[in-house]
Amino acid sequence: MGSITEGHPGNAAEQTHRPGTVAAASLMTWFGALLPIVGGAVLLMARDSLLAMIADLIAGGEQGLVDVGVHPSQAADFLALLREALPYLSPIMTAAGVVSLVWGAVVFLLAVLAFRGSRAAVWGVTVMGIVFVLAISILLLAGELLSLIAASWTGVAVILFHVTSSRQWYLQRQRPQTAGRDGGRYGGAAGGPGGPRGGPHGPATSYGTEPPSSAPFRR
Repeated sequence: MGSITEGHPGNAAEQTHRPGTVAAASLMTWFGALLPIVGGAVLLMARDSLLAMIADLIAGGEQGLVDVGVHPSQAADFLALLREALPYLSPIMTAAGVVSLVWGAVVFLLAVLAFRGSRAAVWGVTVMGIVFVLAISILLLAGELLSLIAASWTGVAVILFHVTSSRQWYLQRQRPQTAGRDGGRYGGAAGGPGGPRGGPHGPATSYGTEPPSSAPFRR
């Protein structure tokens, strides 16, 4: 008797071999996700110190701002802006730190799932990458160097997830699951192509037709 194999045995090597494009895209995404995680954690831990520094600047007046590099003609306006914003800085810093932490953690988790073969996670990383680039579009238009580097890094990682070698690998990993679902749907039910069938003398069993039970003999 010949052996029965599941899935696509001819593509087994291809299904287990992760292409370098997927590995590179995952590594880039992990590194990119660590930056907002670390940045958010630092912002939350240093929030009180930053607020104290701002309060000291306000207490120093216009001359204190000039000493730290503010142009004398702008010191008065900047001082007024700091005084108006000071009551709102604490909740703003807290919200920014939490959002940064959560964003980085979600991107990191999606990259782990994409590395393990989840096509849905790839689309999640893609959507979050597009949102990130749109969020820094103002800085991009201003030609800010760090924003250009971040947008380029994000774009390269997303493209690597969608190049031909990556796309084929994800599709190959989905085929055995689809075949397994179809086999269970059509091959296991009674009366189906792969399941037992009932006979004229009794119900179907896994070994054939069950004989009818004999009625008790009566005189």
